[in-house]
Amino acid sequence: WLEEDGAAAEIEEIELEGTLESTSGDSHVATVNGLEVGSWVAFKNSDGSTTRARLTWISSATGKYLFTNRRGQKVLDATPLGLAVEFREGNASLVDSVPLFERAVSNLLAHLRSPE
Repeated sequence: WLEEDGAAAEIEEIELEGTLESTSGDSHVATVNGLEVGSWVAFKNSDGSTTRARLTWISSATGKYLFTNRRGQKVLDATPLGLAVEFREGNASLVDSVPLFERAVSNLLAHLRSPE
Protein backbone atom coordinates (compact mmCIF):
# COMPACT_ATOMS: atom_id res chain seq x y z
CA TRP A 1 0.00 0.00 0.00
CA LEU A 2 0.98 3.62 -0.32
CA GLU A 3 -0.03 5.57 2.72
CA GLU A 4 -1.91 8.83 2.24
CA ASP A 5 1.00 10.79 3.70
CA GLY A 6 3.18 9.63 0.80
CA ALA A 7 5.23 7.10 2.74
CA ALA A 8 6.23 4.14 0.61
CA ALA A 9 4.68 0.82 1.44
CA GLU A 10 3.69 -2.38 -0.31
CA ILE A 11 1.50 -2.17 -3.42
CA GLU A 12 -0.93 -5.02 -3.56
CA GLU A 13 -2.29 -6.80 -6.60
CA ILE A 14 -5.32 -9.03 -6.23
CA GLU A 15 -5.98 -11.66 -8.88
CA LEU A 16 -8.45 -14.51 -8.67
CA GLU A 17 -9.53 -16.77 -11.47
CA GLY A 18 -13.19 -16.98 -12.41
CA THR A 19 -15.86 -14.68 -13.70
CA LEU A 20 -18.33 -12.39 -12.04
CA GLU A 21 -21.16 -13.94 -14.01
CA SER A 22 -20.71 -17.22 -12.11
CA THR A 23 -21.47 -15.40 -8.86
CA SER A 24 -24.07 -12.96 -10.18
CA GLY A 25 -26.41 -13.40 -7.17
CA ASP A 26 -23.73 -12.14 -4.79
CA SER A 27 -24.31 -8.61 -3.44
CA HIS A 28 -20.55 -7.98 -3.37
CA VAL A 29 -20.36 -8.71 -7.08
CA ALA A 30 -23.18 -6.23 -7.59
CA THR A 31 -21.16 -3.68 -5.60
CA VAL A 32 -18.14 -4.20 -7.87
CA ASN A 33 -20.29 -4.08 -11.00
CA GLY A 34 -21.78 -0.80 -9.76
CA LEU A 35 -18.44 0.92 -9.24
CA GLU A 36 -17.76 3.80 -11.57
CA VAL A 37 -14.54 5.63 -12.28
CA GLY A 38 -14.26 8.25 -9.55
CA SER A 39 -15.74 6.03 -6.81
CA TRP A 40 -13.85 5.99 -3.52
CA VAL A 41 -13.17 2.78 -1.62
CA ALA A 42 -11.55 2.30 1.80
CA PHE A 43 -9.15 -0.64 1.99
CA LYS A 44 -8.01 -2.16 5.30
CA ASN A 45 -4.25 -2.43 5.73
CA SER A 46 -2.58 -5.29 7.55
CA ASP A 47 -1.95 -3.03 10.57
CA GLY A 48 -5.67 -2.27 10.91
CA SER A 49 -5.52 1.22 9.42
CA THR A 50 -7.42 2.11 6.26
CA THR A 51 -6.33 3.66 3.00
CA ARG A 52 -8.82 5.50 0.86
CA ALA A 53 -8.39 5.04 -2.87
CA ARG A 54 -10.19 6.30 -5.95
CA LEU A 55 -11.15 4.03 -8.83
CA THR A 56 -9.13 5.68 -11.55
CA TRP A 57 -9.37 3.27 -14.45
CA ILE A 58 -11.02 0.02 -15.54
CA SER A 59 -9.07 -1.83 -18.22
CA SER A 60 -11.22 -2.78 -21.18
CA ALA A 61 -8.64 -5.40 -22.18
CA THR A 62 -8.14 -7.19 -18.85
CA GLY A 63 -11.06 -5.92 -16.78
CA LYS A 64 -8.73 -4.94 -13.93
CA TYR A 65 -9.63 -2.06 -11.65
CA LEU A 66 -6.89 0.48 -10.84
CA PHE A 67 -7.11 2.46 -7.60
CA THR A 68 -4.96 5.48 -6.76
CA ASN A 69 -4.58 7.74 -3.74
CA ARG A 70 -5.20 11.49 -3.69
CA ARG A 71 -1.77 12.10 -5.17
CA GLY A 72 -2.42 9.79 -8.12
CA GLN A 73 -0.09 7.06 -6.82
CA LYS A 74 -1.12 3.47 -7.42
CA VAL A 75 -2.62 1.85 -4.34
CA LEU A 76 -4.10 -1.33 -5.77
CA ASP A 77 -5.07 -3.08 -8.93
CA ALA A 78 -7.51 -5.94 -8.76
CA THR A 79 -9.58 -8.22 -10.91
CA PRO A 80 -13.34 -7.77 -10.48
CA LEU A 81 -13.63 -11.14 -8.73
CA GLY A 82 -10.68 -10.36 -6.44
CA LEU A 83 -12.25 -7.03 -5.55
CA ALA A 84 -15.59 -8.73 -4.78
CA VAL A 85 -13.74 -11.05 -2.39
CA GLU A 86 -12.17 -8.03 -0.66
CA PHE A 87 -15.66 -6.53 -0.16
CA ARG A 88 -17.02 -9.88 1.07
CA GLU A 89 -14.20 -10.30 3.60
CA GLY A 90 -14.63 -6.76 4.91
CA ASN A 91 -11.26 -5.59 3.60
CA ALA A 92 -12.88 -3.04 1.29
CA SER A 93 -15.86 -0.76 1.74
CA LEU A 94 -17.45 2.02 -0.27
CA VAL A 95 -16.76 5.54 0.93
CA ASP A 96 -19.75 7.84 1.12
CA SER A 97 -19.92 9.65 -2.22
CA VAL A 98 -21.43 12.80 -0.74
CA PRO A 99 -18.74 15.51 -0.81
CA LEU A 100 -17.18 16.42 2.52
CA PHE A 101 -18.47 20.00 2.40
CA GLU A 102 -22.07 18.84 1.87
CA ARG A 103 -21.79 16.40 4.79
CA ALA A 104 -20.37 19.12 7.04
CA VAL A 105 -23.17 21.56 6.17
CA SER A 106 -25.81 18.84 6.65
CA ASN A 107 -24.38 17.89 10.05
CA LEU A 108 -24.23 21.55 11.10
CA LEU A 109 -27.83 22.17 10.05
CA ALA A 110 -29.01 19.02 11.84
CA HIS A 111 -27.20 20.15 14.99
CA LEU A 112 -28.71 23.64 14.80
CA ARG A 113 -32.22 22.25 14.28
CA SER A 114 -32.06 19.72 17.11
CA PRO A 115 -33.49 20.81 20.46
CA GLU A 116 -30.90 20.78 23.23
